Amino acid sequence: MRFEALGAPSEDGRQGVEQHLGDKQLVAQVLGGLRPEEREALYLSAVEGYTAEEIGAMSSTTKNTVLSWLHRARKKVAEAFVPARKEVVS
Repeated sequence: MRFEALGAPSEDGRQGVEQHLGDKQLVAQVLGGLRPEEREALYLSAVEGYTAEEIGAMSSTTKNTVLSWLHRARKKVAEAFVPARKEVVS
């Protein structure tokens, strides 16, 4: 990815700052929209580095349930950041 595609800041740096704040708000909104167990599982996995089995033990549930939570959480996050592709009908 080239730097220009990231939205290079203007001379006073405002565009970059405004984009960064918008991204932070979007992340907060998306994470806030997850179910609590999905959010917690995603945090424990992505940030803290726990495995699904370890998260299951912490939350008194099975590894497969945690894997389901992680799958749904990751899917919701991806959908928020990657616009749906629209098929063009010829």
